Amino acid sequence: MGVLLLFMVWFVLIGRRGQILLIDPNPIDQIQFLFFSSIVIILVGILSAISATITRKAVIQADRAVKLEQAHQKLSQAYAIIQRQALTDGLTELPNHRAVVEQLEKEMERARRYKRPLSILFFDADRFKQVNDTYGHAVGDIVLQQICERAGYMLRKEDTLGRFGGEEFVILLPETDMA
Repeated sequence: MGVLLLFMVWFVLIGRRGQILLIDPNPIDQIQFLFFSSIVIILVGILSAISATITRKAVIQADRAVKLEQAHQKLSQAYAIIQRQALTDGLTELPNHRAVVEQLEKEMERARRYKRPLSILFFDADRFKQVNDTYGHAVGDIVLQQICERAGYMLRKEDTLGRFGGEEFVILLPETDMA
């Protein structure tokens, strides 16, 4: 930057001196003009350097802000995935034991507060060990998925079907009594 400023001052004082003589033949006015021009050129150079530095820093900060925002989004997505995995059974994609217990507590509180019925069904797959032993765990997994799909097909959207453990399932039926 300093070399550029020196070149500009040289250009005004030496390189274009003949043109300045044509504008004003008075030597004192020429010196004042050259001095003023040199000061203006130096000030413009300094302001340009300051502006470039500020702009570069602003761009760096903007880049950092974008990177931080992207990192925040990735962390938020990872948190959502982890939270979903913590409350979902990996095989059946149903709420797991923990999620079912949490939902049961909420439904029981709501039923008590509004004095409304709540039914809870527990069921398991009979002779499921025999399916695993005879056909293998891969087939047993398919059987569990089919049980969930068929049980879920018969439920209302406000009902909750969850895997309680192994081949045990629970269904929460708010606003449902024994009748």
